[in-house]
Amino acid sequence: MKTKTRRKIDTGYTGRAIAGCALIFTFLILFIIAGYNIIVAADDFRKELTIQVYLEDDLDETRIREIESSMWDITGVSNVKYVDKGDALSILKEEYGEELFTELKDNPLPRSFEIKMDRKYLGWENMERAALEIRPMEGVTDVDYGGDLLRKLDLLREFVITIGLIFAVLISLAATAVVSTSTQLLYFRDREKVEVMAMLGATNFYIARPLIIQGVIVGFLSSVVATLISLGFYMFINESLIGLEFAPPHLLAAVFLWAALWGAYGGYVGFLKGKSMVSLYGN
Repeated sequence: MKTKTRRKIDTGYTGRAIAGCALIFTFLILFIIAGYNIIVAADDFRKELTIQVYLEDDLDETRIREIESSMWDITGVSNVKYVDKGDALSILKEEYGEELFTELKDNPLPRSFEIKMDRKYLGWENMERAALEIRPMEGVTDVDYGGDLLRKLDLLREFVITIGLIFAVLISLAATAVVSTSTQLLYFRDREKVEVMAMLGATNFYIARPLIIQGVIVGFLSSVVATLISLGFYMFINESLIGLEFAPPHLLAAVFLWAALWGAYGGYVGFLKGKSMVSLYGN
């Protein structure tokens, strides 16, 4: 009877700790989903950005090919496409409709090159460096690469990652408080056994092992429950916001590991707090 009561108490402490931590980690996973989708959207938009190089009207074909060859030598360039005046006008007609250009007698558009950068060189600094190399070339009139927009996208990405890390630490501290409170109560229940083990020379870490393992279990299970809650919320939201992606497996695996580690830490903190309070107030 006593054993059954003890198991019920253990289950009650553990269940409440898992429920509390699951709620906390749900907020973390939902933030990860939101941040991940913001970064993916920004990266997808970044992939479409190109460097537009506008040329003088009176350039001969030899000089045009020399410029093209020079641009291929720039680090990070993955594709160089020549766009003549006729192609440029056709693109505009396709995009805005031919009726806007019916009264146009001469083609005012310049010849140009469209440069695409390799994925790992799509950052603002690399695009700026490439543009600076192209601008002084003889026959080039202007270079446009959306520098301000790229700079803002890079800042947005850094902001989301930084806020995410801060949020993860705050969430983890809250989870640690929940786990440590639970393990502290378990310590008080077993304090007589703990005192005997200490008298026999057991180290703090050895005595705390059951509570650390308890913390790992609470942290891991709560992160799994939080993932299931977040998945349900995601499926509900995604019915109206088509195109959102759920957190990728490697990020979820990181959350599981993170939760288990902080659970272990919470278990050890609970042990130290329990020991400190027993030493301070006695039995």
